[in-house]
Amino acid sequence: MALITFIIFSWTLMFIEATTQADKNIEIIIKNGSFNFEKSIYVAPTIPENIPIDETIISVVIKNNSNNKNIIFNIASGNSDKRFKINNSTGEISVNNLLDYEKKTKYSLNIGAFDGKKSDNTTVKIYIENINDNPPVFDEFDREISIPEEEIYEGCLTSISAHDPDIIDKTADQNIIYTVLENDIFTVDKLGCLMMIKPLNYDKPNGKDSWEIIVTAHDDNSSTKSLEDFIKIKINLIDINDNPPQLISSHVTWDENQLPGNITKLIADDNDSSKNSGPFNFTIDDQLADSIVLEKFYIIGDMLASRVSFDREERQEYIIPIIVADNGYPTLSSSCLFNVTIGDVNDVRVKETSRSVIIRYWNDNYLDLNYLYVDIDDDDDGWHLNDYHFNWNGVKPDNFDLNTRTGTIIPRKGITNGIYYLKFFITEESKWIEKHTVNAYVNVTFKSINKNAYNYLKYHGENSICPQYIEC
Repeated sequence: MALITFIIFSWTLMFIEATTQADKNIEIIIKNGSFNFEKSIYVAPTIPENIPIDETIISVVIKNNSNNKNIIFNIASGNSDKRFKINNSTGEISVNNLLDYEKKTKYSLNIGAFDGKKSDNTTVKIYIENINDNPPVFDEFDREISIPEEEIYEGCLTSISAHDPDIIDKTADQNIIYTVLENDIFTVDKLGCLMMIKPLNYDKPNGKDSWEIIVTAHDDNSSTKSLEDFIKIKINLIDINDNPPQLISSHVTWDENQLPGNITKLIADDNDSSKNSGPFNFTIDDQLADSIVLEKFYIIGDMLASRVSFDREERQEYIIPIIVADNGYPTLSSSCLFNVTIGDVNDVRVKETSRSVIIRYWNDNYLDLNYLYVDIDDDDDGWHLNDYHFNWNGVKPDNFDLNTRTGTIIPRKGITNGIYYLKFFITEESKWIEKHTVNAYVNVTFKSINKNAYNYLKYHGENSICPQYIEC
C-alpha cells in the first residue's frame, strides 16, 4: 500500500486521512502557508468598566506585515452584546458599547484575518476593571417604627442594611458608612444600628406625633470617590399621659339681674393626644372655693351655672377654683381659676347734679371744651347713654347748643367774659328703671386769655401750669 501526500493551501489548517478505492492511503494536509498573527493569544491591558465608547484597547498584527496592508479583520465570536468593534483594515479593537463589570468581567474575542487568499485566527482576552459607578442600594428593613415618647429606646430602633452593587460578593464587607442627616437626636453606627441620643416629645406646642429622619449610605468607606443614596425612616411616637389639662378661657362677663341658670360653657385643652385628653371633667374645687362661691355657683357637665341673680353694686367679680380632669390613663387634673365679672346694667336711678367749669378762650378759640357737658350722678358703674335724654330746662340760651344724646354743651362764637348759669333736664328710662326726670345744673365761667397764653396751653396741654410771665 502506497501513501500519497497532498499539500493544499487553504484558509483553515486541517489534517484529513483518506483511503482510495485501491486501499491506498492518501494524506491531505491543508496549510495556510506563512500567513499568521504575531500572537496566538493577545491579552489587552485591563480596562475600566467606564471606558469611553470608541476608546482603542489593543491592535492585532499579522507577521511580516506590521501595517496590516490588504488584510480584512473581523470579530468571529465572543463579542457578546457587541461590546467591542474592530477596524476591518487596521486590526484596531475599540469599545463599541458601554461596559458593565457587574454583568461581565472578561471577554475572549476570536479575531479572524483574511488577505483574499490566506486566513488566520487569534484570541484576544480583555479583562474589565471594577469601577465604583453604582451607589449603594438599601435592602429591606423596618422603615417605620413606633416608640413611647419621653424615653430613650435601648438598643437598635432598626437595623439599616444596604449593599454596594459594585461588590459582586454580597457576603463580603460592603464598605458602607451610614449617617443621619441634620439631627442631634439619632445616630447610626457602621453596622447600621439606628440609636437614640435624646428622648422625643409628642406633646404640643413643640412636639409632634411622628418624626421623619434621613439616613445616607456612602460606599467605598465614604472616600472622596464614594457614591451615596438616602432613605427616609419614620418614627411614630406613642403618647403617654404626662400633661394635665388647662382651661382655655378663664373669664366671662355675666350681667347683673339675670335669672339663675347657665352662665358659660367651660372649654379645656390638653397637650397630650386625643386619647389622653377629652372629654374633660369639671368640678368646683371645694377645698379652695369660699362659701359664697359654693353657695352661688355650680357645674353640670361642662356648663358653669348660677343659683342666684347677681347685683354688681354688691360685688363685682367672683374667682372660682375649678378642677379640670382629663380622660387619659392615669387620669391627670389641674386646678384653674375662673373669673366671673358681674356686668353692669342700668338699674339705679340717676340723681340731680350740679357742677361748675371754667372755659378759657382767645378770639372765639375755646379751650377746656372736654369739661363742658351735663354731669350724671348714677351709682351704676358706667353712663348708660342710650338710657338718657338731655334737654334744656326752660328757655334755651342763645350762646349755647346741646347734644341731647350725649349731654355735650357746645358754645357758639361771640361769647364774652362772664358766668352763665345753664339748667337742664335728664330723662332716664331702662329695662330696670321706669321713666323719670331730674334736674342738672352747669355753671360756666368764660375767661378771656391773650394769644401767648392760648398758644402755650394749646401746645403744652390745657392742664399745663403756665410760667409766671404768661397769664393763663
